[in-house]
Amino acid sequence: MKKTYYILLILATFFSHVFINYQILNNSQVIRVHDEHNRIRQGLVYYKELFSLSNTNIIKKFNSILYLDKAQAHPHLFELVEAVTWKVLEGLKIGYNNILKDIDLMILVTNSLFLLILLFSIYGIGSVLYNQGIGLLSALFISTFPLIFGHSRIAMLDFSLTAMISLSIYLLLKTSGFQSILYSVFTGISFGLSQLTKEAAIIFIFTPLIYYFIKSYIAVKKNKVILNFMITVLLFVAIAAIVYLNPINQDIFKIYFGKICYIRGAPDPLYYFKNFKKIIGPYILVLSLPFLLSYLVNLKNREKLLFFWFFIPIILFSLSQNKALRFILPVLPGFSLIVIQEIFNNNLTKKIKGIICFVFILASILQYALFNSGFLNKQFTGDYLSEGILFVTKDPYLDDASRLLSIFEDEKAYMKRPTKLLFLDNINKFVSFLRFFGFDCYSPMEGDITRTIINAPFDCDQIIKNHDYIIESVPIYPFPNYFKERSSCLRDSFAKYRSKFKKVFEIKIFDGHNLYIYIKKYKNLLDV
Repeated sequence: MKKTYYILLILATFFSHVFINYQILNNSQVIRVHDEHNRIRQGLVYYKELFSLSNTNIIKKFNSILYLDKAQAHPHLFELVEAVTWKVLEGLKIGYNNILKDIDLMILVTNSLFLLILLFSIYGIGSVLYNQGIGLLSALFISTFPLIFGHSRIAMLDFSLTAMISLSIYLLLKTSGFQSILYSVFTGISFGLSQLTKEAAIIFIFTPLIYYFIKSYIAVKKNKVILNFMITVLLFVAIAAIVYLNPINQDIFKIYFGKICYIRGAPDPLYYFKNFKKIIGPYILVLSLPFLLSYLVNLKNREKLLFFWFFIPIILFSLSQNKALRFILPVLPGFSLIVIQEIFNNNLTKKIKGIICFVFILASILQYALFNSGFLNKQFTGDYLSEGILFVTKDPYLDDASRLLSIFEDEKAYMKRPTKLLFLDNINKFVSFLRFFGFDCYSPMEGDITRTIINAPFDCDQIIKNHDYIIESVPIYPFPNYFKERSSCLRDSFAKYRSKFKKVFEIKIFDGHNLYIYIKKYKNLLDV
């Protein structure tokens, strides 16, 4: 009876989040840019290849799934789920006839699946390690963390990875010390699918898996433990190898190395610890710190699997120059379980424990309400790709992007052929927006990390010649030097060929800068 009651509470929490997420997304106006834009576009590509293009060879469809993302070498399990979501929405005839709002709906449905997996996995982990009450409270607790609910509203890989890692840890525990061959098989498959969600999965998988194997090996029948452990590892490697060891992805490890060494967005090794307040929220941080410290002090007598899940990945990510808050999202279930179990694993009276739980629940709900209403928005920088959508958000550049869309749709109708647009500066909000409406756009940020790492040729003159329209503005360099160098190269080339283009539009955008739009005078600059 109690188990049924707890499951109903988790379902009530789930549907509450889905409803609030729907309201936030429905009232927001967001231009999906950079990494998120790529995730959405790839999901649409898979939807067309798998469900719309019936004449496409089945082998070709399968091979397209095996290709890693060209610029960042990400796998594509998340985008496959997106494609299925598009198909389901199409079958149910649900949509807005507006690509931006349809994208919001797709994100809501896709991430709702991963939210459900996350909540029940944490409940299951808590139930196996401790009891159902701790599992329930841990699941409810994590759902109020800003970066958890914020990322359930965007199409990035970290939220889905958090859910998949949690499911994998739950299945690992269900092996009962690698005594169950069935759950060992399930664990290997789940770890493999986690690795196909994002390449960073191995960082969250390795130490908990090895620790649990050693613990099981010491405690129970060794031969059975070794056999089932090998089954888990072999399934994990076999599934991951389909993509990561595929010859078509031969440059991926160069790209991974470059992403760690070339991107220097946050070199501070204490970046994650200093910004943990943003990840879980200020109220929850203040309440949780004493229990986190208590867990560390009493680690000898505590469940160490949670330590390897929470602390080790943070330390490893701290060693990289490339940091973003979302990178450590998959450690948060471990943190939630550590804090909640510590409330009950001490010598406090039952009444005091009850009061502490009540305060935690009240503070979590209050913090969640304040974030979603926008009262705590000053805690964040506004980088929604790292922080998620925390409250109703309206992008100030959306009107400018709509004006550009109107201009180029008119130009496309006049030219009566596809048009290729080149942005000389890194204004990717406009690039991403126009791509959703079928325009072929290019910017200095395109694949630059990949080109830098694998020494791919880059011909600025040829790029200028290959585009119909050039969009020029005040140089914007929000990223490292290689973007600035590439933009400067394109500007120098455009200066050589400027006389071959005609300025047709000049518009002032939200930030006060002017955009200048040039059209090519001749079909082929080499003919001039």
